Amino acid sequence: MHRGVRGSYASASRPELSLLAVIALAALALRLAGLWSAPLDFDEIATNYFAHLSLHGLIAQSALREPNPPSFYVLEHLLLLAGLSGRALRLPTILAGTATVPLAWAIARRLDGRAAGLLAAALVATSPTSLAMALEARVYALVAAVTLLAILLLLLQADAARETGEVGSRKIWLGIVLASAALLWLHDADFVIVLSLNLLAFILWAFQIRNRRFAGAWLLSQSLAALAWSPWLPVVLRQARDRTIRNFSTAPTLANLKTDVMRTIGQPLLAFAQPWFDRIVLLFAPLGAFLARWRAAALALLATTLAIGPAIAYAASLWKPILNGKTELWILAPFLILVAIAFARLGRFGHLAFAVLLAAHLAGLWRMATAAPNNDGPALVAAMRREVCRGDPVYFDPVGMQAVAAYAGWRMPASLALGDGALDWYRAFPGRTLARWRTSPAGRSAARLWVVQLGNPENLRRTEARLGPAWHRAHLWRDGYYALALEQRGPPGPRACPGNPARP
Repeated sequence: MHRGVRGSYASASRPELSLLAVIALAALALRLAGLWSAPLDFDEIATNYFAHLSLHGLIAQSALREPNPPSFYVLEHLLLLAGLSGRALRLPTILAGTATVPLAWAIARRLDGRAAGLLAAALVATSPTSLAMALEARVYALVAAVTLLAILLLLLQADAARETGEVGSRKIWLGIVLASAALLWLHDADFVIVLSLNLLAFILWAFQIRNRRFAGAWLLSQSLAALAWSPWLPVVLRQARDRTIRNFSTAPTLANLKTDVMRTIGQPLLAFAQPWFDRIVLLFAPLGAFLARWRAAALALLATTLAIGPAIAYAASLWKPILNGKTELWILAPFLILVAIAFARLGRFGHLAFAVLLAAHLAGLWRMATAAPNNDGPALVAAMRREVCRGDPVYFDPVGMQAVAAYAGWRMPASLALGDGALDWYRAFPGRTLARWRTSPAGRSAARLWVVQLGNPENLRRTEARLGPAWHRAHLWRDGYYALALEQRGPPGPRACPGNPARP
C-alpha cells in the first residue's frame, strides 16, 4: 500500500496520536456531560416505546408503524435487557458520536496529512450539531459514524488499487460490505448514502484507478450488502404502495433542499449572526477540496456529499418524503473534514480561521448547555387530560405521539387510540380515520375526535383544508406539539363532558 503522506497510519507519531486521544476523550466527556441534561424528546420517546417491546413484537411493529428498519431499536432493546433505560438509551449514540472523531482524523489525514487530520478531529469533536446528534437516542449518530467508516475503507482500497494495481485487502472489502449493509438497515433514507458511496467509488475508479478488478470487487461488495438487506425489501415495497402518506407530506422544493443542507452544514447552533458566517465557512469546503494533496479523492468527496447526495435525496423525496432536516446530517463530518483541509493548507490565515470556527463551536456548546429543555409533549398531554371526555377517540399522527402520552403517564384504553393497530404510521388522516370513527360506538356517542400531531403548521393547514367547513376546530397548542379537536356538531370550545372526564 502507498506509504506517502496519505499512507500507512503506522507513520503517525506518538505526539500526534496522543493529541488525537486527548481530542477524542474531550469529545466523549462533552457528550457524557449532556447525557442527563434534558428529558427524552418526542423522537427519543418513540425509541423508548419500541425498545420496550418484545423482540418479536419490535420487529413486527417496526414493519407496521414506521418506515425505518428495526436494527437500531433492537440495539436499544438489548440495552434494556442489560438493565439500562431512560436517558441511558443515549449511550450508543454518544459512543457513535465519539467514534466520528478518530474517523474524521483518519480520512482527513489520508486526504492531506497530519495537520488536516488533527484539525478535522477538533472540529468534529466540538461541533454543536454533532454533539446534538450524539445526545439524541436516535439513529443519526450511528449513521454518521458508519458513513465515515465506509468512506475511509473505500479510500484505503482506492489508494491501494491506484498505487499497486491490486484490489486491496479482503478484510477491508468485508468491512465495506458490512458498513454498506449496516447503513441500509439503520434508516430508510440511507439508500441515499449508499448510492453516494457508489458514485464516489465510480468517480475514483474512472479518474484515478482504472482497474477492472477493483470495479468488480466493488460491485460484488455492494451486491452482498444488498443481499444482506433483502429480507426487509418486502416491507419497503408494501409501504411504498401505501401512498396515502401524501395526505400529510408534500413534494419538496429546491428551497427545502437548500434549507436542509444549510441547516446541517451551516452550523445552526452557533451563537454568531446568520447567514453571513455560514456562507464564509461554506466557502472553505471547496477550497479544501482543491488544495488537498489527494485532490481527486477530495473533489469526489465534495461532489458526492455536498451536491450529488442531497440531489439524490431531493429526487427520492418527489416519490417518498425523506427530507426532514435530519436525514442530511451525514454530510456534516465530510464537510468539516474538507474545511479542516483548507485550514491546514492556508498557513497562518487558516490557523486563525480555525480558531474563529473553534470559538464559534465552543460558544454554541455553551448555548446548548444553558438552553431550557423542551418538555412540551408532557405539557400537551396534561392539557388534553383536562379536556378529553371519556369515549372521545384520539388519533395520533405519527403513532409516536401515543408513546409521548404513555411516557407522560396517560395510558388510554386501546379502543380510543385510533392511531394504534391497523391504523399505523402510513395510514393517513382523515379518510380512513373518519370512516372508522363514524362506524364505531365512540363515533355515535362522542362529540369530538382528537388529532394529536407534531407542531407543524403545514400539517395543520393541510388537515383543515381536507376537512372542509363542515367541521369545527379547536386547538390546544404547545410549542412543539398540538392537539386538534374536531367536532361535527355543537360549537367549538370548552364543553362539559356527558360523563366523567377521561382519566385513563
